[in-house]
Amino acid sequence: MSVVWRADLKEGGESGWGGIVELLPPRAGEEMKLPYYPTVRWLNGHATDITDMEEEGGRDTEAEGARSQARPVLRWRWGEEPRVLEVDDVTTDEIRPGDILIVPSKYGGAESYGWAPDSTAEVPDVADRAGEKRSIR
Repeated sequence: MSVVWRADLKEGGESGWGGIVELLPPRAGEEMKLPYYPTVRWLNGHATDITDMEEEGGRDTEAEGARSQARPVLRWRWGEEPRVLEVDDVTTDEIRPGDILIVPSKYGGAESYGWAPDSTAEVPDVADRAGEKRSIR
């Protein structure tokens, strides 16, 4: 799955997120590819330990019952309506590998070197930069 951070998504305004993102759909240059289970754990507010490879059966069922915070995300699937999901209500049918999850920049979770699930610093929105055409010299 991929995560995209957007500064124009405001917490409390989730009903408008789909329309906002439809004006500027996610681009490959702003997506951060992440493994499924660590990403879902991060979105659920759980501590996350990530390795370079996603282990088969890497689901941590012990921590799934405990919740520290529920955060909405916008699930983007090309050819479908964007859908806001509350992460604590997510079933395996609602978020799956290959989805693009769009979250407010204020969620943190990334830094200049890549994914940093413990970071709470606002993540820069790179949507405009990702769409710029580069000239070949």
